[in-house]
Amino acid sequence: QFLYFIGIHIVTKMPLNTNEQENDALLGSDAKIAVINGEEPIVKRPSAWLVHLALITTQLSFGGGSVVGKLGVSGTNPVLFALIREGTAGPLLMAIASFNRFEKPQREDLGRLLAAGVCIFLNQFCFIVGLKLSDPTTGSIWQPSQPIFTTALALLLRYEKVEWKKIVGILCAVGGAAFMIAYPQSSDSSSGSSSSGSSDSTTTNPVVANLLFFVNCVATSGYVILTKPLLSAKKYESISITGWSYISASVLMMISALVINTNDSMLDFVCPKHDCKGAWSVPTTMIFALLYWIFFNSVLAYGLMTWANGYAKASIVSAYTVLQPVTSAVLSMLIILIKGHHWAVTEKGFQEPGIKDLGAIGIVIGLAFVMMSKTLDEDDATTVASDDDYDETYE
Repeated sequence: QFLYFIGIHIVTKMPLNTNEQENDALLGSDAKIAVINGEEPIVKRPSAWLVHLALITTQLSFGGGSVVGKLGVSGTNPVLFALIREGTAGPLLMAIASFNRFEKPQREDLGRLLAAGVCIFLNQFCFIVGLKLSDPTTGSIWQPSQPIFTTALALLLRYEKVEWKKIVGILCAVGGAAFMIAYPQSSDSSSGSSSSGSSDSTTTNPVVANLLFFVNCVATSGYVILTKPLLSAKKYESISITGWSYISASVLMMISALVINTNDSMLDFVCPKHDCKGAWSVPTTMIFALLYWIFFNSVLAYGLMTWANGYAKASIVSAYTVLQPVTSAVLSMLIILIKGHHWAVTEKGFQEPGIKDLGAIGIVIGLAFVMMSKTLDEDDATTVASDDDYDETYE
């Protein structure tokens, strides 16, 4: 809480950037004026570099969380891990929000907030289970696909106009993702994971893991799109929107945990008996990872990302996910070098970069095409909060 309030104090006390052209490359029309009930109050906006810093910090936290989370779920139930994380982070976020101003969501916004909660649930459930079945680098390499999915969802929902650059970008990203899924795992890692009685289940379900990461990325893009109109209209504080979404996700995670933990076949899939100390067991090795994911991945990262989404374009918010695979790959290699190949790869399920990871090139190329399709001339001077005019906001 102390770190959060320090960050909010810095953000709110920074002098405003009066150079409109300098900020427009990052801050679209969303950061200028909110039209609510026919009134057009001037909305103060932070300087562009502060929004950049918030987005960079968000993705570095997520990238570190992939590695820390892999250590945390080793030998434990990943669904229980996610339940404790969300069940703690949700009330914590709401408590922080109440210090500033207690807000109640309006009835017309409940559906959108519940949908945002479903996106957070799918995001975190699929990522943590996928991480259990795979490795941090694979999970993080998927994250740069989020700008592609954000654009694809915007086109599907007619929030944006169809452009050939966007179509080419989506095709390149899908090709890269398909390569990552289809290319066989390295024989060294596969033999390592099966040779140790205490090993993780890594590489036993690579296709399932990649499908889970796919849903994880689509859900994250959905969260960005669903919360954008509420943030653009300045109807609620960003921390309140994050907190409400987390509360909804916590309920869904509780239901999932009860169903999975009472079904032996489902529990054995997400937490094999040779690598699970119990459906409801919380070993000491999980505590550090939980603390990291609660305070850094949930409170700090999601708080900053939601705040930045109120000022930056949705595509730019998602574009910073390219930092995640770099962070995870570097941390994974450091752990392998420090702890040794046997401990890191054979016992804990970490994986060295391989040929399959070259699929990220297609994702990055697709990202470049999508980003090139954005033009600043399409920005309007005002932001309209209604869904009918959301294409103006998004552009």
